[in-house]
Amino acid sequence: MNIRGMNYRVTFRRYDTDTFSTNICVAKNEDEVREYYSKYCDLSVRPASNSEYDEAKRKGMPIVII
Repeated sequence: MNIRGMNYRVTFRRYDTDTFSTNICVAKNEDEVREYYSKYCDLSVRPASNSEYDEAKRKGMPIVII
């Protein structure tokens, strides 16, 4: 957990391109994450480990803050 909330690993499928994406999302709770990503299908949300968060930062992957 960081100052803004919990870190979540979010995997989802985009309707327009039919491709899967994975983001790290920082939110107060899982419900906020699910609401934010509700426009996507095949949504998977789980807590992200510190190493997953650090890896995403190092690789320049999206980190969404809600």
